[in-house]
Amino acid sequence: MTLVFLVSWTVPVAIGSPIHESAVTYPVPKKFVQNGEFEIFLRQNGVWKKVSSLPFDRFYREQTLEIPEAPASSKRHVVRLKKTGGGAAHIDAISLSAIAPVSVSGSREAQAGKLVAKPDFDVLDASSGIVEFSFPARRGRTLSLVARIESERIADIPFRFPLSNQSKPIRISSDFYQYRWGGADSGKTLKGKALERTAPFFREFCRAGTGHPSSDIYGWVSNDEKNLYVRIDLTGDNTRDGNKDYSAVYVKTASGVKEFKVSEADTAWGTPGFTYTDKVPYRHKVYNFTIPRDQLGLAKMPANHVLNLAFAAYGTEGPALWVVSTSPDNNAVNVPVDNTISATFNLAINQSTVDDTSFVVERTSDGSPVAGTFSFSADNTVVTFIPDTALDNNTNYTVTLPEDSIVSQTGSAYLWTDYVWTFTTAGGDNTVTLFFQNTPSIFGCAVAPGKATWKESAAALCLFILPALVLFARKRRGTGERGHRTLFRGFFPFLLAAAMILAASAPSHAGALGPPQPSVKAGQFGGAIGYFYTEDKWEPDTASVQSGGVTVRWETDKVKQNSVFLRGAYGFSANCEASVKVGIADRGAPQGFEDSYGFLAGVGAKGILYETPSFSVGPILDFTWYSDYEDNIAFSQGGTTWSGKEKIEDSWDLQVGIGLQAPVGKGMVYGGPSFFWNRADVTYQITNGVVNLNVDNKYNQKNTFGGFAGVRYPVSDRLGIEIEGQYRSGFSAGATILYAF
Repeated sequence: MTLVFLVSWTVPVAIGSPIHESAVTYPVPKKFVQNGEFEIFLRQNGVWKKVSSLPFDRFYREQTLEIPEAPASSKRHVVRLKKTGGGAAHIDAISLSAIAPVSVSGSREAQAGKLVAKPDFDVLDASSGIVEFSFPARRGRTLSLVARIESERIADIPFRFPLSNQSKPIRISSDFYQYRWGGADSGKTLKGKALERTAPFFREFCRAGTGHPSSDIYGWVSNDEKNLYVRIDLTGDNTRDGNKDYSAVYVKTASGVKEFKVSEADTAWGTPGFTYTDKVPYRHKVYNFTIPRDQLGLAKMPANHVLNLAFAAYGTEGPALWVVSTSPDNNAVNVPVDNTISATFNLAINQSTVDDTSFVVERTSDGSPVAGTFSFSADNTVVTFIPDTALDNNTNYTVTLPEDSIVSQTGSAYLWTDYVWTFTTAGGDNTVTLFFQNTPSIFGCAVAPGKATWKESAAALCLFILPALVLFARKRRGTGERGHRTLFRGFFPFLLAAAMILAASAPSHAGALGPPQPSVKAGQFGGAIGYFYTEDKWEPDTASVQSGGVTVRWETDKVKQNSVFLRGAYGFSANCEASVKVGIADRGAPQGFEDSYGFLAGVGAKGILYETPSFSVGPILDFTWYSDYEDNIAFSQGGTTWSGKEKIEDSWDLQVGIGLQAPVGKGMVYGGPSFFWNRADVTYQITNGVVNLNVDNKYNQKNTFGGFAGVRYPVSDRLGIEIEGQYRSGFSAGATILYAF
């Protein structure tokens, strides 16, 4: 036995009208689902013996079988077929070594021999009983059979016109054709076959999923003063199935939709037929309607009145499941990488038949699959694939829905062939890099990111040094030239040391530590005003995240900050001091805040634990908290402009140092190791006009260990100045003016 799958048949159509030439198509799916079989019997010694059987599904397929030759004395080689299992069965062609039968018995068809002479969709009903075919004896052994057997459960969904109504019954909200009563053919009483001499009112190609041919379906409409005439040529229904077959006309009226149905049992509005027409070369169902005008809801038809008409036709021939549209479209380009992928079907589908084997999304170049999940529309006609991660940029993807993989909700319709489409994602960089860098400013004077030099820092420092010099000069007024020389001779080494610290620094942190020596005596209050310029490297907790189809990368980068503060101190003893501070500071966004100042507040403590005439050692602690920042940002990367807001929240730092100090003249030098911890929550809400991002991360100091060094010089008994530099992942510097009350 040989099973031959006919991948596609094309049957020429005899043309009797000047509409256009066409062909009936019949793609046969590779998947075979047996519904029943034809048992093959041969007569041997006066007894019928079964020699084999041939299985069939709902599609016309050709199968061949080698059978014994007829006895030498026989004039005829008779083959008996008996259908078992399944539903209705039809034979399109049978031959023995390419010779058609000379006679057929057991069939009620008068022209049974003609029907099975060749495969042309002009078929013989073999649903019940036994059919015998006689061939010339001694002409060969190869039996060829083209046939189909339906399943016991058949499709019950009709074709609906317009085809936009295919997935749902005709109702008031459906789509309708418009027919103008009293048009060109009004009053001519054209009906039946006479209508076919006019242009069809509609013509739709219908893809059958039941094993029937797929072909154009035609409809004609005319009227006279009394009646509406309709003719439906259901060219795909090449089987006669009694009362199962029907056609209907729907008229939208003021009171709702009226249905006029015709079948072999329902003939009030017309008559069915099973005949030949000039549209296809095989018998098929044709329906003629005559609908009285008064049944249309109008006692008298107004001139040029427009009727809203829809139609349906069913003949165990039902629609296949097919894809109406896709998103993205086939061969679409510049598709966003965060796009979903969807297919819209003509019928509601069974959700359980949709998975990664029936809806396959893969990269075209290497066939690597794309993982994702599925969602469904409320009416189950739209399947949407949602990728787990963004698609790659500038990449071609292929989507495949294999034949017979997705099934209709009723279980009677399948995709009749593979449905494949491709699309290409947008090119360009699909990455946005967010880095933490501000545009520092010194009292409103902008300094470009990464361009700050010792000159800018020294200029700010002078704002604090000069007031101290003025105060000291006023105190020493009247002392003469010798007093001024003493001032500058004593102060010059400390100015030189400060200049060296600033020149070596590309400044980092929110405040000076100072020496462990308290700035006030026991029981004394003191105050200070300071400026500190900081430059540190901060790193994110998370290196990258996916959001909105975009890879967001967080970079380790420099954070630059200016801070100005007032500090109050109290001496608990000669060797212990506690302090509080308030001030303002700026802190950076990736491309700079428009208005980046915020408040700061902090506490500190210091003291001497070990003291000798030549040096002292003690701890210093400084904690600073910063108010939240929020401002507008805008920047460009990879040719894409982003804009939106950045928020910096819950920002704080803590520094602990171990200070060693030594006296030098009237002042002292100090320094030692320090440990630094900080934290800031950073949130970006930005958009490029297509993708909206809302991402957040936490930033920390890259290096927690560093060092500090500085000088303190008493300008007077109550007034002093400190100049200090620090280093961790970068250099920082600042100055503080001290005053004891």
